[in-house]
Amino acid sequence: MKLTLRTNYLVLLSLIIFISTSCRKTNPLDDTTDDVSIEDLIIPDNFDFSTTRTFQISISDVEENVKYDIYSLSEMGVEDIIYGENDTTVVIDDLNQKLTSGFVKTGSYITLITVPSYHKYLYLVRNKNGVFYGKNIEITGSDINYNYTGNGNKSLLVANDILYAVNGNSTEVRTIDLGTNIVSTVGNLPFTSIANAIDIVNQRMYTANNKAPYEYGYYDLNTGSFTQLGNMPWNFPRMDYNHSDGMLYISKNSKLYKLDPSNAQFLQTYNIVGFGNQGWGDVAFTNNGTLYFATKDGIYEGSFSGTTVNVVKLSDPTLPTNLTSIAAGSNGKLYTTHNANSKIIEFDPTTGSWQYITISQNITINDFGMLRYVSPATDTDGDGVPDDQDDYPTDPDRAFNNYFPGENTWATLAFEDLWPYKGDYDFNDLVVGYNINQVTNADNNVVDIRSKWDVRHNGAGFNNGFAFEIGADASAIASVSGYSHTAQNIPMNPNGTEAGQTKANFVVFDETNPNLGQTIDHYILLNTPLSPLTIGSPPYNPYIFVNGNTNVEVHLPDYEPTELADQSFIGTGDDTSDPLSGRYYKTSTNLPWVINIVYDFVWMKEKSEINTGYLKFNDWAESGGTQYQDWYKDLPGYRDDNFLDYQ
Repeated sequence: MKLTLRTNYLVLLSLIIFISTSCRKTNPLDDTTDDVSIEDLIIPDNFDFSTTRTFQISISDVEENVKYDIYSLSEMGVEDIIYGENDTTVVIDDLNQKLTSGFVKTGSYITLITVPSYHKYLYLVRNKNGVFYGKNIEITGSDINYNYTGNGNKSLLVANDILYAVNGNSTEVRTIDLGTNIVSTVGNLPFTSIANAIDIVNQRMYTANNKAPYEYGYYDLNTGSFTQLGNMPWNFPRMDYNHSDGMLYISKNSKLYKLDPSNAQFLQTYNIVGFGNQGWGDVAFTNNGTLYFATKDGIYEGSFSGTTVNVVKLSDPTLPTNLTSIAAGSNGKLYTTHNANSKIIEFDPTTGSWQYITISQNITINDFGMLRYVSPATDTDGDGVPDDQDDYPTDPDRAFNNYFPGENTWATLAFEDLWPYKGDYDFNDLVVGYNINQVTNADNNVVDIRSKWDVRHNGAGFNNGFAFEIGADASAIASVSGYSHTAQNIPMNPNGTEAGQTKANFVVFDETNPNLGQTIDHYILLNTPLSPLTIGSPPYNPYIFVNGNTNVEVHLPDYEPTELADQSFIGTGDDTSDPLSGRYYKTSTNLPWVINIVYDFVWMKEKSEINTGYLKFNDWAESGGTQYQDWYKDLPGYRDDNFLDYQ
């Protein structure tokens, strides 16, 4: 039977190749081009066309019950600052993302990390009872071992919420006790300031000079001393400290920036969408990370979506305008001022109602931060992770989300489907975007895998299916849901995995055409939690099976076929796979049939080789991946849009 299937497949494949090569045109604008063909490239034998690198990280800590968040960074500092007439932008790589979270109960936290190849650093954020410590670690290409040997924690409890106020015409630091409404002068800064933020646990008020050279540092709430940590690139009106992630956020006009509070290192830039009037104002976070803005025309709530912050206005026209400050209280209310005066407004973000609060002195307020009353840490689900550090505070089986390539961001798989024969190298026969969340428990083991597969483009003559294989056995899976099997010809195990496979294989869709333009939400529940080292790193081992034939698989270069693949195709046609040496799915010139791009990839126009649209592809491939590791990005000189399909 397999011989008959093989013969039928080869006949159909030969017809497709004949039609494809007869119609091939390198340039969609004319019939001639001076570009080097992708088949003329000299590519190292060991190059696997990966746009990422994966390694193991082991974190140990002198203390128990410590949370770590791990970010991937391209640089340690600012890449570029663009000064505009109405706005100023700090350019930060859009793939700087939080990748994973883990918990050190005792011993070590060990996991796999996958980062873009051009990223140079990991940024570790240690969180012990709300005391944060950030650490840059250079990515050297080998496994990373990190041991924290620091000292213990500080704590601060107050009876009432306390506002710390600064203004641009005085160096005085004033407090407003919201329990008594008494104003006090508690110290002085070495400069005037229009922005500040309170770190409750470390007892610090972060602030910056509103005049050049914009010195940045912290005022110690206990001693009244000031410690300079760096300089800001410009003056800005909005600042707050987010106790849910230990980061400092500043804002100006339609931009929000995330910084390391210990050195003012810029980590991420966000575009704010939805402001009516983007001038003046302030930014505030609640204890759980809910984001609020005040601007000249009102109060807004913000929500993060990748590198965008979408805002919705909460206040109505009765609220006074020209707001200069905002802070979040422990009672769920927001506190703001307008026209930098002492008329403090208490605003209810749930109802939109507001009222003035009378304080004991008239003072000028450009900004204030909130020293909130702190109740003891709670752990509702009893898993050992405090609620404010737990992504699932009421679920004892789950604790952390671990997104790849980052929350609300996408990576892309781009396929050629004529294997074992060469195609036209436009890598658009099937284009699938993906985002994968490995949910882990308090022991850092994977509980379930929640993935999104965006079926974006079908440039093939075939109606292909798509699947992936993880490192765990099929017997380790409890259930699978969310797949799309329209042809209904995939033999399935009762748990939702593909039948006949020792390792767990998941057929996300068995036909491209009915799913084109759709996003498939796929869910895998494990029988018992497993180590990420067993599961593997996203996107695991993805592949297509050609035109409904599950025996004909097309994988990433140097990834093994599954045990159901027809091994008689291996090493035939233009394929030079050699299982004994671990070589798979490459031509004699080392070209692949699949590329995994850690980006929201724009695919090629039909019959246009990928190097005609991506102008640094050749340098990247011929260097074995050492040059232009970000070749797929939209940077100056990187793309020729004439060959890209932006539909």
